[in-house]
Amino acid sequence: MLAALASPFVRRQISSRASGQQDSMRNISQGALLGIDLPIPPLAEQYRIVDFLEDALAALGRGIDALAAAEVKVQALDRHLRSHAVGGGRSLGETIPMRLHDVADARTPVLGGYLPDGWSVATLGSISSDWGYGTSAKCSYEASGVPVLRIPNVQNGEISLSDVKYSVDVAQSLDGFFVNSGDLLFVRTNGSPRLIGRVAVVRQDMPVAFASYLIRFRLKPGVVDPDWVAFVVSSPAWRRHIEKAAASSAGQYNLNSKILARLPIPMPPLNEQRALLSSMAETRTLINGVDRELIAARRRAAALRASLLAEAFAGRLVPQDPDDEPASDLLARIRADREAALPMQKARSRRTKKDLPAPPTRVTGDDYQQEALPL
Repeated sequence: MLAALASPFVRRQISSRASGQQDSMRNISQGALLGIDLPIPPLAEQYRIVDFLEDALAALGRGIDALAAAEVKVQALDRHLRSHAVGGGRSLGETIPMRLHDVADARTPVLGGYLPDGWSVATLGSISSDWGYGTSAKCSYEASGVPVLRIPNVQNGEISLSDVKYSVDVAQSLDGFFVNSGDLLFVRTNGSPRLIGRVAVVRQDMPVAFASYLIRFRLKPGVVDPDWVAFVVSSPAWRRHIEKAAASSAGQYNLNSKILARLPIPMPPLNEQRALLSSMAETRTLINGVDRELIAARRRAAALRASLLAEAFAGRLVPQDPDDEPASDLLARIRADREAALPMQKARSRRTKKDLPAPPTRVTGDDYQQEALPL
């Protein structure tokens, strides 16, 4: 029965009879469920189907578990490689030092290791010429003013212009909020701690402003590669610090520019920064390819499960035996047995009120006796 209810034939019926628009809120009535057609093979064939499905679905489940384990390992590899790159080839600790003099020389432990030769450490504020919050100008999709970047425009380390609003007041000057090539835009408020501090690199000068939900850091030219800074602050140890430092209020997590400005940034020579970024880009391409293969394998597993159930209740999964009792005969016998087992309906009493015994009378006073009540 459970396998039949999970089969595509039955699931389509349930979906067509369910009410509601959203998948999480859809429901189906008992009457609608009772009206669903179920494929009923002979009882002996049902046992053969169940035996086959138990083995096949168990093997499929083991494969899905292996896929999940592989996904965890790929994510762990990605985190390790990022930490390894930021640490200059050394293992990293769980936290980052927040006082610059703690990491000022190569003999001081940094993130569980030591600063490699030629590396230094600087705060994000010290390598930036300017930083601050964006505009609070009112914006809408229908307005015709200056385009304004918001949280949805910060995607995967890049600026996406697919969902842009425009300032309502066309006379308001937003030139001071325009973004330039190399600027870093941080998300400073979000309902999810995982998204707080998300960063994107601006790739070109644009007459586009940024909203107050974002913080811009404009790096000093020739000092550091903006992609290196974005890579560092997106690495595991920095993410843990940012999420921990974010203040929570009314379900929203918030960062301020002072917290970001104090972040220490490991500083390899510029050519080494770019070499590490190039190496990590190649590695990231390979990891993304593995991720895509794992996602495709999960989809194939889901399709295989649906196909097994569909074949099972189409009579094509296990051999059919002509000696099996037909399901129609079995159902007819069950109905007959139920009808025979129904209890005889008792005849209703036809006594009038005059025929009924009078209710017991309570006696009070000296002649009181305990009244007799029927049990």
